[in-house]
Amino acid sequence: MSANSPPASPSAFACPSCGAESPGPFCTRCGERRLGTDDRSLRHYLDILVNHLTHFDSKGYRSLRYLLTRPGFLSTEQLRGSRVRYAKTLIFPFIPSTQ
Repeated sequence: MSANSPPASPSAFACPSCGAESPGPFCTRCGERRLGTDDRSLRHYLDILVNHLTHFDSKGYRSLRYLLTRPGFLSTEQLRGSRVRYAKTLIFPFIPSTQ
């Protein structure tokens, strides 16, 4: 803070990304969210892990079905340029191989 700027309110925080003083829960300059004590707890990280492992939308189910029942189909679709209907190809190396 410079000598001319008013003192920060008790609820203001210094953004770790851009260094701006922000009065609310989000940085007014870059949008970074203010971290609370719950954001650093083990439960929070376990919740994130479970969400990432179990959040599977219709694209994922469709792609998994084709991966198991029609080998090569997703590769053909990818090369043809049809990618919107299927899950991103980078998630599939993390699915155990069935062969």
